[in-house]
Amino acid sequence: MQQYLRKYGVQTILNFVLYEVDGVDLRVDAVDAGADCTLRKDQGADTTNVNDFVDEGIGYSITLTNTEMEFAEGLVHIIDSATKQWLDETLKIETYGNASAQHAQDFDTTVPTTVEIQAEMEANGASILDAIQDLLPGSTIAAATDIPAMVGTDNAALASVVGALNNVAAAGDPTDVDTLMQYMKQLINILAGSIGLPAFPAGVAPANSVNLAEVIREIYDVIKTDGVVLATDAVDAAALKADAVDLIWDEVVEAALTARQAMRLKLAAFGGKSSGGGTNTLTLRNPADTKDRIVAIVDANGNRSNVVLDVT
Repeated sequence: MQQYLRKYGVQTILNFVLYEVDGVDLRVDAVDAGADCTLRKDQGADTTNVNDFVDEGIGYSITLTNTEMEFAEGLVHIIDSATKQWLDETLKIETYGNASAQHAQDFDTTVPTTVEIQAEMEANGASILDAIQDLLPGSTIAAATDIPAMVGTDNAALASVVGALNNVAAAGDPTDVDTLMQYMKQLINILAGSIGLPAFPAGVAPANSVNLAEVIREIYDVIKTDGVVLATDAVDAAALKADAVDLIWDEVVEAALTARQAMRLKLAAFGGKSSGGGTNTLTLRNPADTKDRIVAIVDANGNRSNVVLDVT
């Protein structure tokens, strides 16, 4: 299969080669009998090409018309309709440059240079900023004055922004990193008191000038050293969900037996009916007396040689 990329709906010429039937050498004298080339558009029906292929010497070419090129993916099958003079060949064509093409992008379009992009931005920058301003309710930013003035690190426009932030913070909002760290530590201690976590130790609390990473590291060190301490009665029966209780009872304790199953065996051993005493088969029933919970084979001294358990 030979593959091509061509523009959608534009006449094109496809160059290709054919091979002898033994697949070794090129076939250089093939002739299209008029129905040897068919076109399939986008999984549609095969139709005979408008043009026959042309002998170009060593290879061949075939012209597809504008209408024939209206597809996303096309297949041209070149099959000798008489006695085989060449191996069957297929030409696969993908198109571009149209919404119905395989690739919608027009690869023939020139990509603008950096200089062209910059010129376009300089020519239309003010209108873009005006459009942004219109989208901001109550905005008083002037594209021609305020935006250029805010370039840099020490200027009146930037200072006015900082001043506005300070005014907003007058009600107690944090205005710098130090204050933010104070708020964070206060919040941590409040949460610690409500859920039972140890509070920030007064003797080792980091200074207000530390960064967030140090605060987190201090919390980690406290928890790692002291563990998570739950306040008295922090978790009561109502707070312990049924699925949590099930997880505890279904924990395997030994020999694939869960805590729930082990408790059933204990209840049978200590509180259930028994039978077979004095014989070689001792049976212990569950307290409800509905099943044999433990059946043991014993000798004359009561030593067990085999035990069958029912923990269901």
